[in-house]
Amino acid sequence: MTRLWEVQAGNVPDVELPGGDGLLLAGPVLDVDCNRAVQVRVRPVEDGPLLPAAVAATAQDGVATVTAHPRTCPPGNTRLAFLLGRYIHGDRVAAGVDMPVVTVGCALRPEEFGGVGIMPVSHRVRLLDGGGRWVEHTMWEVMSLPRYAALARENRL
Repeated sequence: MTRLWEVQAGNVPDVELPGGDGLLLAGPVLDVDCNRAVQVRVRPVEDGPLLPAAVAATAQDGVATVTAHPRTCPPGNTRLAFLLGRYIHGDRVAAGVDMPVVTVGCALRPEEFGGVGIMPVSHRVRLLDGGGRWVEHTMWEVMSLPRYAALARENRL
């Protein structure tokens, strides 16, 4: 079952994106001067397929979400995927499952999966644009097969 998320365009952050293929690595939410903030690092991916690099980046300390940005993906889609990853992560943490989340804002070619071992899960996002219209997007959560199996067993997808 694909989950439907509803987002207002004003909530999509204007995060910096890599110039080519790359990743947005975001830490947990921090309280800074009575505001909530997230530290985001941009990391180019120049060698090898993008999605295995994104899944591998979840093993780094302090990473809560990873957003893959293929150079062919529209910037708005990547920023929406970033926000979706933050929402998914927050929901799972509230349910007692604190694992990093990987998202991508556009469908990828099979060669970008880097072979076997990676499972894409679709999420529908309805974006309320500035003109009061709802526009639907398909975003992808990407995970290793063992992580997918664990989340599916617990009904946490």
